[in-house]
Amino acid sequence: MGNPSQIPYDTPDPIGYSKAHSPLKLTNQNIFRSFNSSHLLAYLHHLIINYHGILEEEYHESDDDDVLYVSFKKFRSVARIVETTASLGLPGGEMLGRPFSFITSLPWDLIKGLVKKENKEKKPSIDKIKTLSVTQLNETTKINFKLTRGGIRDIKFVEEEGEHVFYLPEITLNNDSEVILRNLVAYEAAAAGVLDGRIIKGSLSDEENADLLNGIPKTTAKSKDKKSEVAMAIDMVNQKFDAIFRVEAYRFINKHFYVSREFLAVLATLVLIMLLSLQAFCQISTTICGTSVHHHLHTVKGKQQIPIFLVSLEDRRFSYLKNIITMTIEKAELTTEQVLRRDIPWETYMTTKLISGTDLQLLRRYDKMSESYKSQLLDDDGPAYIHVFVTILRDIFKEETVEYVLALIDEMLTANPRRARLFHDNALSNEDTYGPFLRLLWKGNWFIQEKSCKILSLIVSARPNLQNVVDANGDASNSKRKVTTKGDVLNGLVEWLCTQLRKPSHPSLSIPSAINCLATLLKEPVVRRSFVQADGVKLLVPLISPASTQQSIQLLYETCLCVWLLSYYEPAIEYLATSRALPRLIEVVKGSTKEKVVRVVILTLRNLLAKGTFGAQMVDLDVLQIVQNLKAQAWSDEDLLDALNKLEEGLKDSIKKLSSYDKYKQEVLLGSLDWSPMHKDPLFWKENINNFEENGFQILRVLMTILDTSNDPRTLAVACYDLSQFIQCHPAGRVIVADLKAKERVMKLLNHGTAEVTKNALLCIQRLFLGAKYASFLQA
Repeated sequence: MGNPSQIPYDTPDPIGYSKAHSPLKLTNQNIFRSFNSSHLLAYLHHLIINYHGILEEEYHESDDDDVLYVSFKKFRSVARIVETTASLGLPGGEMLGRPFSFITSLPWDLIKGLVKKENKEKKPSIDKIKTLSVTQLNETTKINFKLTRGGIRDIKFVEEEGEHVFYLPEITLNNDSEVILRNLVAYEAAAAGVLDGRIIKGSLSDEENADLLNGIPKTTAKSKDKKSEVAMAIDMVNQKFDAIFRVEAYRFINKHFYVSREFLAVLATLVLIMLLSLQAFCQISTTICGTSVHHHLHTVKGKQQIPIFLVSLEDRRFSYLKNIITMTIEKAELTTEQVLRRDIPWETYMTTKLISGTDLQLLRRYDKMSESYKSQLLDDDGPAYIHVFVTILRDIFKEETVEYVLALIDEMLTANPRRARLFHDNALSNEDTYGPFLRLLWKGNWFIQEKSCKILSLIVSARPNLQNVVDANGDASNSKRKVTTKGDVLNGLVEWLCTQLRKPSHPSLSIPSAINCLATLLKEPVVRRSFVQADGVKLLVPLISPASTQQSIQLLYETCLCVWLLSYYEPAIEYLATSRALPRLIEVVKGSTKEKVVRVVILTLRNLLAKGTFGAQMVDLDVLQIVQNLKAQAWSDEDLLDALNKLEEGLKDSIKKLSSYDKYKQEVLLGSLDWSPMHKDPLFWKENINNFEENGFQILRVLMTILDTSNDPRTLAVACYDLSQFIQCHPAGRVIVADLKAKERVMKLLNHGTAEVTKNALLCIQRLFLGAKYASFLQA
């Protein structure tokens, strides 16, 4: 409109035009005859500002509030009648009046506020309006709004009966109201503050009303003339609102803190760096002080009690802090049940196209349902739900959602582990079902890592073991998307499990979780190979120790189960032979009363019996007697009884096959000698003297090494005696021992502090110097 103020020539009836387009009510129409102006805007302005009304009605925000208010008034009237009945002493009146008294005493103002809260949140947020909305003023300053039948001249802010009341006229807004209001500058100051409730009527939505009224102040300049009554009323409302304490506090914080938030962020970073530096300095100082105290204990006598007290106090302090931290972590640990109580906004993910409409329907059908209903859905269309879960884990990175989906899968597999086969369904041949779980192993919190490892282990173990079958996640897939092969998964899993055994991510759950997954994965030969190559066998041996608590018994059982699975793999057996695995297993079976622990250890010993030197070690460790003691106990497990019988038979066969010289050879090779009967048995030396010539006199050379390296007096004494026996019994014993330079080694032992070593060293030297002919009379 070029000049919207000018009365159009085709407007014969300015009264009808004003009535049709005016947002506010107009005064008496007869005023047109006495009003002399050629501008329609002036006429419209005159009609608006000269309208006065008489009737007033209280403003309410919603019909829900009216219903609640009226219902409460009716209920209170009934309650008064009941109270009156009770006061008259009528039968049953007092008993009937108690619930009414209780209900009327409830804080209905707070309840009403809760009911209104949800409706308030649904209202559009209007950030551009400087003057507060009706809702904010009503709830914050307790200002009541009343609708006046008059016009803008009747706008006023007054105090009535101790309450502040703001009188506002009714306004009607339509599509063409913006042009009218932009030209009605007289209404500009009042327009921004009367947005809510019944005051605004018309065909426009709340958002359109807000945009219309917010735009008007931008195109008008502030008047420097004397303020009108409308402007004064608005100033009084703003002063009332500004006087509230929490408003003042909010504006103070917004002014002095939010503006300088970048500076505060830098300052907080510097303070954090200083605290970390101080912590490192204190740790170094504590270490130095601890070393100084330890040195002081050894150098200064008479002052020992104070340093010991300080060191003990320091140890107790750090131990206490460690226990507190551990307890805090354990208490804060998430469980599957806690995670499944969350509400995930699946609709939002569909809106952002992270999931499809079909996925949303499946999730709505499955989520928050009973176990039996979920089981039916998985039986009917399991691969579709697996596809949805994998898609979410691949495309959505919000931690709460990832935890929720992992909890759903964990719940599904815990109820029925055979459902892991759904991940290998032909319908998912082009889907990378391994990748998301393998990625989550190294990211997120412990809940995400632990669930990913558990689920991935079950998926791998459930894969059909068929030859010449294309891996659904392998390189032969027709999908152009990069997929994760089974080899990648197994290597990644073994790497993560070994990392958890070396450096646990969680103080109390990492090792049990890692062992639990290993007990499942080591059934695969390729996992055994990867685990041995990663030097993981030595990580299991320290865990083989007698247990007392239920949790430690389960960990011991799963550890022994891993060793049993490794006993089927030859390279792993070599690692076990060079460690203390066998003595530890025997200690466990001697002290354990749990059938499952005893069974898995006995099965492991039966596998190892025929491997390498394990048979001889078991004979020396008297495993046969242990087995016979176990057979005397009352076991209900038939597999355990069968394993005990077979192990007993195997040990007896080993004892028969194991000659005296083999036992002697095994003892020498182990480097620990004792006065067993064979050493002083003349028949042993007579029958086996030629066996010492095997492998270039290997046993004699090992005896020489023992003389050089052993610190055990008993071992040194027995080694000297065996050399003297060889010199005595072998025709060329003197020459052979002399060529091996035994004389120098034995001569050094003549000055040994142990009488037993000195005696046998002297006997060896005498036989070495005199020879068999002249030394035969010498007795040990």
